[in-house]
Amino acid sequence: MQPPPRSSSRVAWVAILSGTLVFLLLARYGLRAFPASGDEHSYLLQGQLFAHGRLSIAAPSHPELFQVDHVVLDAAVRSKYPPGWPALLALGWLASAPWIVNPILGGACLALVHAIARRLYGTDAALVATLLLACSPFFALNAASYHVHVSALLCEAAYAYALLRGARTASRDTRWAALAGVPLGCLFLTRPFDAVLAALALAVFFRSPRFILACVATAAPIGALFLAYDAAQFGSPWTTGYTAFAPVSDALWGPRVTVSLSPRYAVDPAAQWDHVGLFVSLGQWLVPAFMLLALVGLAMPKERGVAERFLLALAISFGLGIIVQGFGGGDSYGPRYLFPLLVPMALAAGASWVHLSELVASHPSACSLAPARRAQASWLALSALLVGGAARTGVFAAHAHAENLARGSLYRQVTALGLDRAVVVVKADSPTYFTRNLSVLDGPVIYVSTALAKTMTDGDVAKLFPDRTAYAAVERDGSAWTISRIE
Repeated sequence: MQPPPRSSSRVAWVAILSGTLVFLLLARYGLRAFPASGDEHSYLLQGQLFAHGRLSIAAPSHPELFQVDHVVLDAAVRSKYPPGWPALLALGWLASAPWIVNPILGGACLALVHAIARRLYGTDAALVATLLLACSPFFALNAASYHVHVSALLCEAAYAYALLRGARTASRDTRWAALAGVPLGCLFLTRPFDAVLAALALAVFFRSPRFILACVATAAPIGALFLAYDAAQFGSPWTTGYTAFAPVSDALWGPRVTVSLSPRYAVDPAAQWDHVGLFVSLGQWLVPAFMLLALVGLAMPKERGVAERFLLALAISFGLGIIVQGFGGGDSYGPRYLFPLLVPMALAAGASWVHLSELVASHPSACSLAPARRAQASWLALSALLVGGAARTGVFAAHAHAENLARGSLYRQVTALGLDRAVVVVKADSPTYFTRNLSVLDGPVIYVSTALAKTMTDGDVAKLFPDRTAYAAVERDGSAWTISRIE
């Protein structure tokens, strides 16, 4: 891994800073800084709790009225998800702008991918890798959301950067391996299964057991914090939030027919067919030809050095890891379970583009062209691909904008009415999508539903809150609500 030139590419840094600005604009105006999905709301709730210095808050009276997707609400209220991403969101809450966190992390991801590619393959490959990643709607929309995936990708990129810095030294510098263990441990606190898959790629260093042990030794105590967190939140280090939320999930939607992880998916043809669909979808959520370039780069590198072997192992690990995972649909931006593939794919695609450009330039039919003309043709072709990716981002962002408007319409209507000391009984096909109070369960307006208290009438609910004015909110067409006072 040769050190890069002292003068970094101005174009790449303009792209990184511009990308960060675009992510911020998408977050604030495209997605309206609103958590459209239950996952995002759950992360935001726990981030708000952390910002207040708390792990949870006491459940309100009649907790069955306050149940909401992906939030564990029994004797206490807290998210079912691991603590890594909410801890970062807490910083945004402290700045009164949690929506800025993911865009900033997205810019940091671009910078790390650029740094890795520049050391491995040169400035041109680094620029291509950065641009392909930044212009992909898969990356851009997740970087504008409250979803966890960009924070996990940042941990993965930092892990890869430190490992490759140490592995490319003559003596396999274990100090870099130990440093790589820090983001690997943080990844375990954020998405544990992704951390396990990332750790499997350490197998390429089997001839250097000290190198592997140095990484694992640093990662283990950080990852162990996850067990302590589960013990504090859910009563046992072996009880996860998913397990704690299962009774409510079963009560709302019936016994679960799918789980996030299960070895039975490996022998389920229907599940594997769904996984094929995820890879097809991945191609649609990237810059055109991004996936093809990545496959070429991973399969046909110029030389199979330690860096190439590690990136290939990383891609194989995350690619095969999907086999035992449930279908990753739902309210997400793209095939979310394949998001960790973006690091090895971007690096391989950048190297592949430069390599293929050199092959084309050396072809007899191109020899008559001046070198400057050949370079211009190469960058013109890349620009066409990037414009295609940006156009896709616009299309996907427009759809997400409309979805967010629909999901947030109830809260906007309630705000426009200026309700104070009110309780709103939500009546919709999926009422738990809308009973979102975050950790503020005694604010000017609280939202409840009778999804788990089916025999309770609106009048019964009103009597439970004698100090509040009760309203019924009835969903009309998914984007408009009829709000009337309960007498």
